[in-house]
Amino acid sequence: MITATESSMQARESTALKEHRKAFKEFIDTWDLQYKRQISSIKLFSAVSDCALTQKQKVYFVKVFYHIRGHFHDFLWHMGNHAPNGPAKKIILENISEEFGGDRYSHEQLYYNFSKSLGVDIKQEIVSESAYDEFVINFNKGHLEWLIKNDWISNLAAFSAYEHLDNIDYPVLSSLARRIGTPDHALLFFTVHEKVKHFDSLLEVLLDAWVLSSEKVIQGFEFISRHQLAMWNGLSNKIFAHGCQQE
Repeated sequence: MITATESSMQARESTALKEHRKAFKEFIDTWDLQYKRQISSIKLFSAVSDCALTQKQKVYFVKVFYHIRGHFHDFLWHMGNHAPNGPAKKIILENISEEFGGDRYSHEQLYYNFSKSLGVDIKQEIVSESAYDEFVINFNKGHLEWLIKNDWISNLAAFSAYEHLDNIDYPVLSSLARRIGTPDHALLFFTVHEKVKHFDSLLEVLLDAWVLSSEKVIQGFEFISRHQLAMWNGLSNKIFAHGCQQE
């Protein structure tokens, strides 16, 4: 039998959890809006830009974007090796498994299809790393440096924020891919990432982390948005360093 005291404690805990959930949602919603506003102002992604990429710029984008996304396995490897328990490790393993695509094409193979449609041999780029520019190297190393310096809650928050950005970044990237002439059949790499639900599967464990330390969750999200936007700005500046064609 539940005593009156125990019932009162459960009611207080339930109310406190609702308040945490509300505060967490408000933070995510605000973070989303701020990020969307900032990425939309970047020249490469601007809907009002009158700049068309030259063929050389298109080839560069295809090659450098591979390195922006193609080294995520280092992030996952660190997370999996430092996850504190079985359920946490399972989250990372499920993410890796989805990258392989099950019975369908892996995400890597989908990128090969995208690059091939624009006449780029991405397999050769993986070996030569001709477009693995310093700002992208710093982007990838910056993730690892931050993960190493912070604890699991902070790492989980950063990982969750990075996963959540797929649902924001990829609609923008899909639009860019269409603008540079990618045929519909080769857009699957982008459209798959628009619809991924990785972040949804992290919500409850992330809420638990929020209850333990909302400050660490906020810091993890803010690091990722700041780091990601700096990279996108670096990419845009690099692509338009020598101007563009007027549409």
